Amino acid sequence: MQTEGAKGLALLMKKIGEKGPIVLYNGGYGAVVANMVGYYPWFATYNTLEEKIPKTHADGTPFSPVVKLARRALLGFCASAVSDTTSNSIRVVKVYKQTHSDPSITYIGAAKEVIAKDGVLGLLGRGLGTKLIANGIQGAMFSILWKSIEPLLFPKK
Repeated sequence: MQTEGAKGLALLMKKIGEKGPIVLYNGGYGAVVANMVGYYPWFATYNTLEEKIPKTHADGTPFSPVVKLARRALLGFCASAVSDTTSNSIRVVKVYKQTHSDPSITYIGAAKEVIAKDGVLGLLGRGLGTKLIANGIQGAMFSILWKSIEPLLFPKK
């Protein structure tokens, strides 16, 4: 359904009929690994930028609320972009494995097929543009909202 469109449900039902409901979990390990690979770069990038990008003007006066929001959005967008870029190839292989007609294809076999079809650039960049935009906006919004409610959740004593 994710990559096959209207005929996707019929293909999925065929796979379930042949191999059982376990095929619904094809790509599960890939999802876990991709998330683990994506989390560290997100937090490392966010925390580094939080530390390095000034929180006030050079003379110490605070930024206006709009500049504070823009700073938070920039941090979230950049962290999401780095995370997505580092984990994209794993997600490409995961989706390829999930949607492959042969449910017994391995992750290495899936990676080899993607590279044979689209080259290394396909492995690294397939779907990345859309993901960068969508997740970048989501990361920016998350950063803005989280930093806005964080003082309410964890008041300083």
